[in-house]
Amino acid sequence: MEGGPKLRRWYGSDSSVGAPGEERVERKAPSSDVADADARASGSIGFDEATLRAFDAKPRRSVLVAGADTALGEAVVMQLIVAKQDVVVLGIAPELAATRFGPYVTAAPAEMAVDDADAMTAALRRGARCVVCVSKVGALPTAVARDDKVKHVVLVSSAAKGAGVLDGVIGGLFGDEEATRRDRTREDAFAASCVESKTPLTIVRAGKTRASPGGKQPIAFTQSGGEGGELSLEDLAEVTVRCLGAPPKPGDVLTFEAANAPGAAGERRKWKELFASLS
Repeated sequence: MEGGPKLRRWYGSDSSVGAPGEERVERKAPSSDVADADARASGSIGFDEATLRAFDAKPRRSVLVAGADTALGEAVVMQLIVAKQDVVVLGIAPELAATRFGPYVTAAPAEMAVDDADAMTAALRRGARCVVCVSKVGALPTAVARDDKVKHVVLVSSAAKGAGVLDGVIGGLFGDEEATRRDRTREDAFAASCVESKTPLTIVRAGKTRASPGGKQPIAFTQSGGEGGELSLEDLAEVTVRCLGAPPKPGDVLTFEAANAPGAAGERRKWKELFASLS
């Protein structure tokens, strides 16, 4: 994470991370138009209407990550960088984002509130084709319902059932990421929004996450509605990014639990088969 631009450039030069079956392509240099140049120079998103209209006229290619200040959010951003995706991040100051991720991400202004529906709508207009939310949902569901250009939402939730609103509030106050993800009102808010707007929604419910290296143990997807097993943080981040390449049908909600499974370490993961097993 803190290795600097040279290490990130080397690490992202050849990777198997990304949409299932997607070929590796070289990352293009940032656009030279005025809107992109200004945004990247400041490290933050421009919100003036003229800038947003300029983005409205261009194809959307970015992934908006809400919760980039969390451990899981950072891991997801790194997976997206390796997959050569354009990333817009919420929840992390532009200066810190520039230090941590270099030129590969664009950060929203530090004062931007996730509870502000107009601000979230503007953030989506900044080129967001997909949304990944790993933390508080705020007004994002409302913004998605307003925006007909968002093609997929991935929400990371928890397999452990929380205590509803109170559990989410307590988790947010004390910085417990898993407690925040246990708040099932997050799922309800996005489900209502995405069904209304016909936006595909994937809900990944993870069991207990642990801070251990990923990429070693097999991964299993289930739809049992159970409490789930354990999953490394890196593996959860990869699962989240892989979901972007396997969206459900418009207006459908795909919910499943992900956990590390027993088996030989180091085996190549068969992502197409994993997603094909889900109904």
